[in-house]
Amino acid sequence: MEKNEFDSQLSALGVDFLDAGPFLEASKALVQAVGKKELRYWEVFPALLANAAEQGTLDHASAQKESGSRGTRKAFDSLVCLSLGLFKALGLQFSWAVALFSSLNSKSREQVSVFEQAFRKGDDLRVAGKALSGERVKLTFQRYFKPAARSLTGLLSKREEFGLEYSLSRVFSPKQKELFLKKLKGEKFTKTENEYFSRTVRKKAMALADPELHRLARELLK
Repeated sequence: MEKNEFDSQLSALGVDFLDAGPFLEASKALVQAVGKKELRYWEVFPALLANAAEQGTLDHASAQKESGSRGTRKAFDSLVCLSLGLFKALGLQFSWAVALFSSLNSKSREQVSVFEQAFRKGDDLRVAGKALSGERVKLTFQRYFKPAARSLTGLLSKREEFGLEYSLSRVFSPKQKELFLKKLKGEKFTKTENEYFSRTVRKKAMALADPELHRLARELLK
């Protein structure tokens, strides 16, 4: 398959390198992206994986069988672990990702943890002998990930919501972020949740809302 044709077909999985093209079956798209052995395809792999899962077209076992050679299979498995590590680092919780993680062996689960920590520290990543920029992988995912439905639909656009969830994951723990979003949606807290929110989450939110702190933070980032 010619490169331009493959790029075009990837639009079916939310990656518009070029113009929209005919549908490419998800498992084959994932394997072909790995087989290209080009950084831009490997950087976009987490978005391809997530988009396929959100569309309900992800078949991990089928994709593994499609991978063919030992080298491609090894790179594919590593990129799956990298993707799951990225989702964890960003605080994104998907039921399909939990199921996929549960299907991995102990060695692969350890690899997921290694990738997660690398993303959190801002370190570069190594997959099948290739070096990938963790920051580029994050930015590529943010650009191409197209969630099917999100928790704040109606309040924020999908892009705004993803940006919010990513920013929250850098300030709040997963539980704190859950309560923050729950409060934002007007959902009722349990007594324990209300106490924890008041004791911890509210204080952080008040600090974030402080206009002077906001101004100083912007000055630091110039």
